[in-house]
Amino acid sequence: MKTSLRVIAIILLLGFTITLLAGATPQKSEPAKAVSAADRSEAVRLNNLGTAYVNQQVFEKAANYFRQAVQADPNLVFARLNEGIALANSQKTEEAKAAFEEVVKREPENPRGWYNLGLLDKSIGDGKAAIEAFQKASQLAPNDADAAYFLGMAMLQDGQNEAAVLVFQRALKLNPFHASAEFGLARAYRNLGQMDQAKVHQISFDHIRKAKLGSPITLAYGDQGPLSLVVTVNGGEGEAAAPIPVKFVDASSAIAVSRPPR
Repeated sequence: MKTSLRVIAIILLLGFTITLLAGATPQKSEPAKAVSAADRSEAVRLNNLGTAYVNQQVFEKAANYFRQAVQADPNLVFARLNEGIALANSQKTEEAKAAFEEVVKREPENPRGWYNLGLLDKSIGDGKAAIEAFQKASQLAPNDADAAYFLGMAMLQDGQNEAAVLVFQRALKLNPFHASAEFGLARAYRNLGQMDQAKVHQISFDHIRKAKLGSPITLAYGDQGPLSLVVTVNGGEGEAAAPIPVKFVDASSAIAVSRPPR
């Protein structure tokens, strides 16, 4: 009798375990929505219309156009990123953060997503999250001086002065006339008690600004680096190509040859 009860209990337990495992099996995500050429074209048109309004500082209207673009083509990640930028500049922090987090989840290698997420986290005082986001952006865009600068600023605000010094120095290697990086270095050295070094970089900052060799970073749209700007797209998946490719060549030898003899 006891053996029979034990067998029944084991059978019931196995059945319960199988039921739990079946319920815990993750469901497969739905494939990306197929979008017609007409919907894709309309999404691009709406996105680019939104960028025009951003450039006129009409952020809420721009956000609406970007939202419509995403509805027309959910696969157009740049439109969702642009929506986040417009929302951030409209002081709609929670909505903007959701947009940026969606972008970096869908495209983890997108430096613009991480960069703008970092700007937002910095603006709301989440220093740890800002450092993580700017580290990602700086790794993905290693030649962008502004990404290095903002990483340094986030570290500076978190009390990581020595680390901030190294990152500001990297920003200045990328752009020797980065006024804000000079100012950041002056602050970091001051915090470390190295007043002579602080003075050197404060003088450099003043010179760059007064000589108009570079402009300090501000909170205004357009003043926080190229990665903070909305993106116009073409009919393809990426950013629109530059309309006029520019190539510089050394023409000094040609000028010397063509110069008439005296």
